[in-house]
Amino acid sequence: MDKPQKIWNPTMAISGLAIGISVAVLAYFLAPELIALLRDFLADQGKMTVGEFNGKLGIGSDEQIKGSMVHYAFAVLLWLGIFGIMMTIVAMAIGEDPDREAWTVHPREGDVKGLKKYAKELERQHKKRQQLIEKKMREKKKR
Repeated sequence: MDKPQKIWNPTMAISGLAIGISVAVLAYFLAPELIALLRDFLADQGKMTVGEFNGKLGIGSDEQIKGSMVHYAFAVLLWLGIFGIMMTIVAMAIGEDPDREAWTVHPREGDVKGLKKYAKELERQHKKRQQLIEKKMREKKKR
């Protein structure tokens, strides 16, 4: 029995865009809170006072964080981090297609050893394809 052919679904791209936008909105609203949390953490550790932190970032108070360039920059960095983690999780969950053939690197001219290795690899791939074709032909004859 043949495997069902995979069909590209256009809603996958739209859902990916929707997830990206929703993560951006989440990062936008989380950024001021995380900036304040970072400021308080550094103040508690004695690394920097609240005034020094606000001065270095060019903000005066919590109300001035929203809409500042620091807010936007932190939101973008947060979005990249969250989106990168999500992409990594999805890539690990999907895994690698076992039927996909590996990329082959063509050897340079004059590289006899590399050419022989490349020729063996091509021969192996050809033999594998022939066996697959023969198997499919036998299955068709049985029907």
